Amino acid sequence: MSPDSPEREHGNGGRAQIKLWLIPVVIAALVFCVLSFVLCIPLYSQDALLPGITVNDTDVSQLSTEQAEELLRSVAARSVEAEVQFRYDDYIMDAGLGELLAIGDVSAALEPVWQQEAELNLWQRCGAMYLNKTRHYDVSLWAANAARQAELAAEWNARWGQDLIEPQMVMELGKVSIIPGQNGIKVATGATFDPLFSCLGSTDKQVLPIVFEETAPQEDERGLHNIVELASCTTKFKEREINRSANLRLAAEQINGVALEPGEVFSFNERVGKRTWEAGYRNALVVIGSKFEPELGGGICQVSSTLYDAVLMSGLEIVERTNHGLPVAYIPLGLDATVYWGAQDFKFRNSNDNPVYIGVFSEKGKGELTICIYGHRSEKKNIKLRNIVYSYIPYTTQLQLDPELEPGTVIVDNAGGSGARAQGFIDIYDESGEVLVETIALSKDYYRPSPRILIVGMNPDGSDPMVVGLPSGEGAPEPEADGAVLPAPEESDTPGESNTTPEKPGGTEPAPTSNTEGAEPTIPDLEPAEPQDPENDEVSDPEGPEEKPEGLPEPL
Repeated sequence: MSPDSPEREHGNGGRAQIKLWLIPVVIAALVFCVLSFVLCIPLYSQDALLPGITVNDTDVSQLSTEQAEELLRSVAARSVEAEVQFRYDDYIMDAGLGELLAIGDVSAALEPVWQQEAELNLWQRCGAMYLNKTRHYDVSLWAANAARQAELAAEWNARWGQDLIEPQMVMELGKVSIIPGQNGIKVATGATFDPLFSCLGSTDKQVLPIVFEETAPQEDERGLHNIVELASCTTKFKEREINRSANLRLAAEQINGVALEPGEVFSFNERVGKRTWEAGYRNALVVIGSKFEPELGGGICQVSSTLYDAVLMSGLEIVERTNHGLPVAYIPLGLDATVYWGAQDFKFRNSNDNPVYIGVFSEKGKGELTICIYGHRSEKKNIKLRNIVYSYIPYTTQLQLDPELEPGTVIVDNAGGSGARAQGFIDIYDESGEVLVETIALSKDYYRPSPRILIVGMNPDGSDPMVVGLPSGEGAPEPEADGAVLPAPEESDTPGESNTTPEKPGGTEPAPTSNTEGAEPTIPDLEPAEPQDPENDEVSDPEGPEEKPEGLPEPL
């Protein structure tokens, strides 16, 4: 085909027409871009807010943020010129709205609005600028005048309200009394004062009710009526021993009223705390080695021992317990529990399904300490305690020669007391209290004897003096600690009866014991006691003495 053919000319003409058509399109695109750029400049360059923005029905278009805040602040100030009237029954009180509300931090309240406006995209800005698109924001510029509202609520509560009182359980000796609770009534501040915000901008007096709310006690009073005494134990002490009695009562106060939830463990040392002068404890006799010596806190072991027996008769789980190193007479052997800060503790767990409570009673002048365990009546058990003293261990007499004493003079440094091997038992009876259901043997305890120590004046020729008997009068002081000498408790009214009275649930029967023969305070020639088994009379002697740390004081 030649270059000059008609087909060649026709193709060139079509391409020329396409090029001519593109020219106006390109020009229009360029014009649009230029116009868009020019029109968008004010959308991003001006400091004023865009058109179409209202805050709380107030138009703040074309204002700077500072101007808008000032305008909104003045509008808010005018919106509290109305009065409100509070009513309750025949009571009426008028107050100014501005008295109960206060303008808050306007700048902080409006900051989220300004931030949202700054984040508008191009099309949203164009719509606001050229298409009259509006944006409305509701912002709370008011805050409650908390001080004034609280003042009014307190005034109204004093007039019509009442305090919430939980029902209380008062533990008394042998029983529990219930003090009924009452519902609490007080001003419902939200329901009373929140409607104030809806009164903003109103010109008429607004009537608002004073709303009260009622709160019921959390404690179920009906449940408290199921609380009864599970068990109690009473031991005797000498009121004339002032320091020891003071220590005993001080420790007893620390455990009185303790409540234990199911599974919770009670620790005597943690509850009573360290025995110090600052805490009010005094010097009284404690066990040190094989003698009784004065030390701070002496006497508190009677509290732990009395509690131990009450816990046993309640059927609760014993976690930790240690017997005394020397015999004590205020509680049967094998049923005592010694404590010493940092070394020996008495612990038990509330193994019941309901809370248990500890009540302690000690009337001054009576010389008795009673500890009661209270709990749900469904968990009351019929338990009695008894003990067996398998053997008494005679003490030895030690002479200490003193050249400074007149020949023949004898001073009793330690009166001495027999040791023993003993064991406690828990007897569980049926509901009638007559049928023995189960017997639980406690640990076999060893109590070492306390030697009699005599300080004797030497003969002039240096020979050993002949000690015929004990001196009388001032040369033979009696031990001052309860139970310092076995087996006769000095405060027992009847020979053969212990001076401790662990009470069974619902009664006052003393626990059986075989450790209270009416003997003299010192028994060097005492024969071993005949053991008696809870099931039969054939019981072997328990194992030998346990190893005890020497020199460890044990408060009595």
